[in-house]
Amino acid sequence: MNHKQPLKTTKIFSDALREMLPYSQLGWEILASVGVGFGVGYCVDYFMATEPIFTLIFSILGVILSMVIVIRAVQSLNNKG
Repeated sequence: MNHKQPLKTTKIFSDALREMLPYSQLGWEILASVGVGFGVGYCVDYFMATEPIFTLIFSILGVILSMVIVIRAVQSLNNKG
């Protein structure tokens, strides 16, 4: 019986998870930037009674911020590799 096979599989799985960690964090950062932009815009529209204009503006700013976050993360990961 070969008892080293489970250890090798565990090492491969552990390495894969370690490599995926920065990308999962990136997903949460994208979600947060778009969500916060939408939320701030919605609140401004609600209190100023301006319907969808600020929701649209802040949502677009959130999307732009998420693109900046992705570009910086990709550049950072390329510099490490």
